[in-house]
Amino acid sequence: MGRPPSDLDEYLDWQERLESFQASGLEIEVFCRKEGVSRSTFYRWRDRLREGVPEAMVAENEARKREPSRPKGRRSCRSL
Repeated sequence: MGRPPSDLDEYLDWQERLESFQASGLEIEVFCRKEGVSRSTFYRWRDRLREGVPEAMVAENEARKREPSRPKGRRSCRSL
């Protein structure tokens, strides 16, 4: 079984991490060691984010924000 799919927060975290890498001036190996990530993970996210965060993911997140939230702890009404 593989890793669960990435969510918008993970994309945004990696986008920030890659910006931090570019500003750091460090070599990839040194940056990855400092961040506690493997080089393969770094390259995978760099490739994923080459064109930015997927529009479909951003749109889905916006749609969820607009949905009315249901109160937590409430159960559906059922006859006993």
